[in-house]
Amino acid sequence: MQPLRVTCIDDGMVASIKKVLQGKSEQENELRTLFGSALHSVSTSVSELLSDYRNQRLIGIHAAVILLHYLTVTQKKFIT
Repeated sequence: MQPLRVTCIDDGMVASIKKVLQGKSEQENELRTLFGSALHSVSTSVSELLSDYRNQRLIGIHAAVILLHYLTVTQKKFIT
């Protein structure tokens, strides 16, 4: 999976968006409904991806602190 790639919009929704954009429909309500559902799907997916990213980042920082502590302790043992 690519970083922050959004895959929550199904092919049917993509086809509907293409149909509306390629057509001559100027009905504002139709566009709002179509893009509103796409926006909701994408917003939820992006929020989850950002949350996962933040958690992985914290795990990485925590691991780096533990490694630094370990190296400091082992270095002191060899010096003394």
